[in-house]
Amino acid sequence: MVFNLSFAMMLTPPFLIQNKNVDFPTLNRYNKRNPLLLLSQAIREESALKKTIFSILLTVAVLSAFGVLPPYTVPIMPNVPAAEETSLKEELIPSDPSWQTVQEKGTLTIGVRSSFPPMTFSDENGALTGMDIELAKAVCETLNIEPEFKIIDNWHQKETLLAQGEIDCIWSAFSLTPKHEKTVRFSQPYLITKLSVLASQNVWVTDMSALPFCRIGAEEGSSAWEMFQSVEDYESLLPNLIPLDTCASGLEMLANGTLDVFVVNQTYAKYQMGQSEAFAYFTAFDFGDDLYAVGFRPKDEMLANEVDRALQSLIADGTAHQIAQHWLEESDILIP
Repeated sequence: MVFNLSFAMMLTPPFLIQNKNVDFPTLNRYNKRNPLLLLSQAIREESALKKTIFSILLTVAVLSAFGVLPPYTVPIMPNVPAAEETSLKEELIPSDPSWQTVQEKGTLTIGVRSSFPPMTFSDENGALTGMDIELAKAVCETLNIEPEFKIIDNWHQKETLLAQGEIDCIWSAFSLTPKHEKTVRFSQPYLITKLSVLASQNVWVTDMSALPFCRIGAEEGSSAWEMFQSVEDYESLLPNLIPLDTCASGLEMLANGTLDVFVVNQTYAKYQMGQSEAFAYFTAFDFGDDLYAVGFRPKDEMLANEVDRALQSLIADGTAHQIAQHWLEESDILIP
């Protein structure tokens, strides 16, 4: 009978192979690849690990029983109401830094028009004045910051300068319109006026039916201009519409007879008509309300809220009414 050494090695029990008295010439060579040996070694290692874990758990149990270790309890998560959970999440989300930035630099950079009395204009000494200037100064005083007024020579670039960070806000008879709301975050409107119609003394305009036969002027980019461009009912008037660079040019054209009708904010028109000889008159009709508000970058919610809160407090305590009374002689057009 031929004895096969490889077959014998596979059948040899592990305890015999580990016994030093067992003498097989090729034992070391087969130990490393014998599957029974490998399985036996894995079982022994697993058994040792289980014994170690059991010993640790037994020790912890004994120490806890004698008060050496505190008993382990499973933490119970508090039942937080959904509203409070949402509030906690909102507190963890950092707010925009717009107001903090203005506080740190100590100034609010305000973009204004060079000449739009009585809201913003320069007096005989070249200093900026007007209702919006005084109102902005009062708001900044309430917020413990300084106003820094920046004149915008090309008023059509106001939204671009705001978006580029050249100014913090637009505050100068800035009309709240659907078009502006697409690119600007507005404060609560603080003043309501009208889109009035000034007619030259050379023409007689009793109602809107006369407008298709008139040369109509409106400042390009203004609320009046936007109204003509967006309202379908006024589409028939577009061929007669003349774009103006400034409101001042509209008054000049009325005075020299090159313009029949000028559609403009009532606050501006009334102030200007009171400062000069009558070369035009107000028609009995207008184009509806026009709202003034402060404009901010869409993302600057915190800054807008702070300015709005201060502005509303000045309206509530009567300070804004006193300023309006001085410049407009009618404080009832302020919006509470």
